[in-house]
Amino acid sequence: MKTKKFIYLFNLLNYQLHEKKTIVKELNEFFILENKNLIFELIEGFSNELDFNILNKTDSENKNIVIRYYLNKLKYLEYFFNDYKKVFFENHKINKLNDFENYVKNCFYVYDLLMFEIQNCCINNNIDFMILCNSINLDVSIFDTGLTMFANENKIKKTETPKHENIFSNNGFILFEHILKEYVKPKKGRQSDLIFYHRKMYDNKPQYIHQKPTEFFNWFEKNYTEVFGQLKTLSQVETIQRNKDFSNALDWFKLQNY
Repeated sequence: MKTKKFIYLFNLLNYQLHEKKTIVKELNEFFILENKNLIFELIEGFSNELDFNILNKTDSENKNIVIRYYLNKLKYLEYFFNDYKKVFFENHKINKLNDFENYVKNCFYVYDLLMFEIQNCCINNNIDFMILCNSINLDVSIFDTGLTMFANENKIKKTETPKHENIFSNNGFILFEHILKEYVKPKKGRQSDLIFYHRKMYDNKPQYIHQKPTEFFNWFEKNYTEVFGQLKTLSQVETIQRNKDFSNALDWFKLQNY
């Protein structure tokens, strides 16, 4: 199997493996603004490896063996996450974290991305992700993408009439409403969120918003009774978390079968 990218990412998260703890600095450097795309490139490389390994297996049992390999590896990290989950679930809200706390936060983030890609692969290849997790007693509460569970409950073709076609394309209003509900902040940061998601939906192929910022925000102010100030550029509002949230929203939208 091809596992080069996965093993590299796994080792970044394997704190106990590194006696000198230089791994803390190495992982954290991926989350410096100018390096932010590198972690996504590694995740994409892992996703390509995973797809290659699955496509090389012709029967379901061997496909399951491939997925179990990754899940068993990631299960090893449960001990680390359980030991330091307080750092993530409580201390991550603090503005200033020390190097180790940032490392723990970043580990959770990368782990979640890995699990998300594995779940996506399982959906695309009719593999029951939850059965495989249960078979090795993997604690699924560590991550919470909800992708597989949602896919199992949403297999009926949607026939809803598109809304606001003067602004949205390809049923983009459905995607926008989901983003507005799940990812746009209610107060502080709300305008930056909306600027970012408008641009991503406008630039996406296929395009989900076909109106430029002025027309879009005029429509938004009229329909949501909100007033915005001067609009920022994409570079001013783009963050790793927003990119991840938009990717998650796209995956959710694709599962709606529009």
